[in-house]
Parts: sequence; C-alpha cells; structure tokens
Amino acid sequence: MLTVVDEEKQKSTRDKILDVAEALMAERGIDSVSLNEIVKAAGQRNASALQYHFGNKAGLVQAIFDKHTPRVEENRKALLAEMTNPNDLEGLTKAVVMPLVNEISNPDGGCNYVRFLARMTQHDLQPDSFADSRHNDAVIEVIHHLRVCFPELSEQVFQYRIVMARNLLLHSLADFCYRLNESTDFSEENLQLFADTLIEATIAMFQNDRGAEPANTETVVAQREAECV
Repeated sequence: MLTVVDEEKQKSTRDKILDVAEALMAERGIDSVSLNEIVKAAGQRNASALQYHFGNKAGLVQAIFDKHTPRVEENRKALLAEMTNPNDLEGLTKAVVMPLVNEISNPDGGCNYVRFLARMTQHDLQPDSFADSRHNDAVIEVIHHLRVCFPELSEQVFQYRIVMARNLLLHSLADFCYRLNESTDFSEENLQLFADTLIEATIAMFQNDRGAEPANTETVVAQREAECV
C-alpha cells in the first residue's frame, strides 16, 4: 500500500503545480499569487513547466475548475434526478448546496477548492467554466426551476437574489473550511448542522417576498402554490 509520502512522490509535475496553485489561491486570492511563486512552491526549477502544462494563469484557473467541478455537477444531477417534483424549493436548494458541502471532505483539495470558489466571486478572470455547459448545466437547470417558482419577482430582483444566494453559499462554505482548518474538534455532526443551516438560510432568501413585484392576478399565486412546495 502506498503511503501519503509515496503518493506525493508519484504525483506528476502537473499535479504538483495544480495542488500548490489551488492552495495558494484559496488562501490569498487569485491576483495575490504570482506564477513564479507557484512554480517555486511546487519545487520546480523552471517556470516553463507551468507554461507547458497550463499556458498562463487563466489556464491554471481553468484546470482547478476541471479538477473538481465535473464531480460536483455529477452529484447535483443525481440529486435532481431523485426529485419527484422538479420545482421543490428545498430539493433544488439541496441539489446546489450538498455537493459542495460533500466536497469539503475530499482529501484531494476539497476545502481548497471551496475557498477558491469564494475567491473567484471577487475576481474578474472568468474561466470558460462559468459558461461551460459541461460543468454548469445542473445549476442552470436549478435556476430555471427557481424562476418558475417565483414568477412574481421582477427579472432584476430574481437575478439579485441568485447572486446573493451564490455569495451566501460560497462565502459561508469558505468560512467553514477556514474554521475547520483551525479547529481540532470537528465532527460529522458539525458538518451536517452547518449544511442544514445553510440550506435553510438560502431557502429563506428566496421565500421572503419583500422586493418582489406585486402579483396582478390570482393565477400567478395559484401557479406558484401548485408548482413549488
């Protein structure tokens, strides 16, 4: 059986650079970490190694997404497939939240990835993954169903809430990961309680109708009651 040390030795140059970049960017942000710093921290003598495997920082950021996001989206699709009502607000919220919560336990940089995602919300380097249907089609599906659930919201208010819900999710998860690294009394019960609380807070963000455009007819209200539970 390979030890952790043996596995580290067998990691490719590409994987070593990717792991270091993921950790440094999660800790300090994308713009605060230079490519030269990543190369040195990964134990590489030549900066061309990073350029060979990733091209530039945008390619490196994309590779971090490619490492984690397909698995997260696959889990989201599985949760969506289990739903009997496609417009179940709680089910939709869990489909977005739980795969990222579960990623925290991934020993191959799961916590770093979650913190990296939070950093990306404050960065203008938008990799293709943000609009890549290979990675985001489950989230796109969730947003579609959420729109059906809240027809009385203006499009602008709805988009505001989507962004606010994203920020609540990512920054709360990042903060949890930070505290997890600093704590010695973590348990699975802590994680489940955190996940349940985060799901409830996200649902509440959408259920609060303040700021919504008034419904003009009883039909809209009846539609929401019938389609969203």
